[in-house]
Amino acid sequence: LVFCGEGLQLLKPERDRHEALHRLLGSLPYYEIDRVYALASHKEASTYRDDLMVLPMSQSEWSAAEATADIVVNY
Repeated sequence: LVFCGEGLQLLKPERDRHEALHRLLGSLPYYEIDRVYALASHKEASTYRDDLMVLPMSQSEWSAAEATADIVVNY
C-alpha cells in the first residue's frame, strides 16, 4: 500500500476525524501487510504512527514500482 497526499494523514500517530479508519489500518499486519509506503520526503519518517512499518518512498521509487506492477488501484 502506498499513501500520498491527504492519505498521509492516516499515517500520523494522532487520530483525526477518521478514527475508525485509523484503527482499521492498525490491523493491517493481521492480514500479512507488514509495511506500507508514504509517498513523501524521507525527513518526515519520524512523524508516522508506530503500530505500522511506514517506509518513505520517493516519486522516482513510486514510478519504478508502478511500472512493474500488474495491478494499480488508486483511491
